[in-house]
Amino acid sequence: LRRDHLSVYNYQRDTTPFLKKIASQKPKELFLFQNAYSNASSTLISLPSILTGASPVQTAADTHSYPIFWEYGKKAAMETFYITSHSLAWNNLNGYFSNSGIDFLFSKETSGESIFNDIGIDDRKTLLAFDSHIKRLASERKNFLGVLHLNTNHFPFFVPGSSKKWEGNEIKDMYDNSVYHFDRLIESMYSSLSESGTLENTVIIITSDHGESLLEHNYLGHIESYYL
Repeated sequence: LRRDHLSVYNYQRDTTPFLKKIASQKPKELFLFQNAYSNASSTLISLPSILTGASPVQTAADTHSYPIFWEYGKKAAMETFYITSHSLAWNNLNGYFSNSGIDFLFSKETSGESIFNDIGIDDRKTLLAFDSHIKRLASERKNFLGVLHLNTNHFPFFVPGSSKKWEGNEIKDMYDNSVYHFDRLIESMYSSLSESGTLENTVIIITSDHGESLLEHNYLGHIESYYL
């Protein structure tokens, strides 16, 4: 996800109407970080860094020795979850997370759903799992610490027809549609928290594990692109 394609950061296309609405209606509750940088150019390196605080240049052995995000939640007697559209069989991420104190794990493999975009399932199905789980936790009056990991901004940027706001076939149009769809998914997440009664006591952090080159420097994708 690229900051310069989010209208909440003044991008000329209205790609994030929901986030803009929150920024307008609750300006003291939404903080926009102006100098945020991703940890690396691929999920494989960046995600473990985000979840542990380990530097992406450390060795794998060092990274594996760090407590993972959820383990801090367990110490605070919180229910923990990782709900992702991604396949965790990819590059052994399932093994990386297997002993990290997750109470509830939802992924492409556990969902039984087929691939929708890149190596992930339809994010709308993932949001249904999130909604169901959050409402269960709320009904049991349990505090929680978890991660919702979406896939829509990965190439080839497949989104449902209802989220195709720009009809062109240019890469920019396809990517901006994926950002618009992302904004709708965030709105769905927000609604789940609101309906469950947990929104007012929940801190939401939205971040990207890496950006995406949209043919700048003649490159499409992210793994081998290091330009800001």
